[in-house]
Amino acid sequence: MSVPSFRPDVAIEEDLIEEVGRIFGYNNLPVTEPTGSLGLRQEDEATRPISAIQSFFVDNGYQEAITYSFVDPKVQQLIDPEREGIALANPISADLSVMRTSLWSGLLKTAAYNQNRQQPRIRLFETGLRFEQVGERIDQQQMLAGVVVGSQYPENWANGRRNADFFDVKGDLESLFRLLGIEIQFVGSQHPALHPGQTAELLRDGEHVGWLGTLHPQVQKNLELNGTILVFELFLDSIVTGYVPNFKEISKFPEVRRDLAMIIGSDVAFADVERVAKKHAGEQLTALRAFDVYEGESLGEGNRSLALSLFWQHPERTLNEDEVHSLFNGVIDALKEELGATLRS
Repeated sequence: MSVPSFRPDVAIEEDLIEEVGRIFGYNNLPVTEPTGSLGLRQEDEATRPISAIQSFFVDNGYQEAITYSFVDPKVQQLIDPEREGIALANPISADLSVMRTSLWSGLLKTAAYNQNRQQPRIRLFETGLRFEQVGERIDQQQMLAGVVVGSQYPENWANGRRNADFFDVKGDLESLFRLLGIEIQFVGSQHPALHPGQTAELLRDGEHVGWLGTLHPQVQKNLELNGTILVFELFLDSIVTGYVPNFKEISKFPEVRRDLAMIIGSDVAFADVERVAKKHAGEQLTALRAFDVYEGESLGEGNRSLALSLFWQHPERTLNEDEVHSLFNGVIDALKEELGATLRS
């Protein structure tokens, strides 16, 4: 049997099946409706989606960047000299020939591109993979990184022209960590691409989770960047797991405040002061704030004056004077013993 010559439209098996169906009648063919099982995926409430982190930075004036995963080996060597980038077998070009071991490579190149086009204020962040050779396998790690250059606020009649500094970016990260419900410790450290004395290693429960700092002057010069260049980079998997939000009733009872002024060594980090104070202040401590810092010849070399405010509040009753006095003295004694502080008269 062959197809008649006047039916050139019947050329393949499917055309013949269609013709049979037309003659038999499509309405006479048996119908089987497709079915699909759609189950709900279980999600960990304590894990924040990456979109929440991205929204946080956008809300705080950052712009999201998406850069190449392959970068210039010369830039890679400047940023991360301790790791060798994975070379591509067939690179697009010589300046895009290795896989990045840090998101800073692409972000700093983007910052330079914008500065060359008269954009003095730059606030960029990126989420993406970095690649590291571990033995015979390639390890891919999800990262969050950012770069800040220029004034802290957009130029207008009310805001000054103060440039963003280390503590501005540190404040942004601290706000992010509060949103995620995690505690991160900032510890002075050293990184080959960052400025000595302006570098912090980020630790969570003693585990390394990232870096924050000012770009090293030599690296900045080689990349032809202007101004103070602030950068940060964190392991996303290490920070997205926090806590499950829950309801906590606001206390109806009055809050008690006590102020403390002390002289302490200039080399003692405020994080250590905060840690010791909170450890000995009891469960009813609701806040601890530093409201004054002073350094001068009258205090002696290597000393500074630090003033703290401590707040206590009980959820079920009013705290009495003896309780507060005992907790306050416990904080003072701990600061003296552990950090060598003395009360300022």
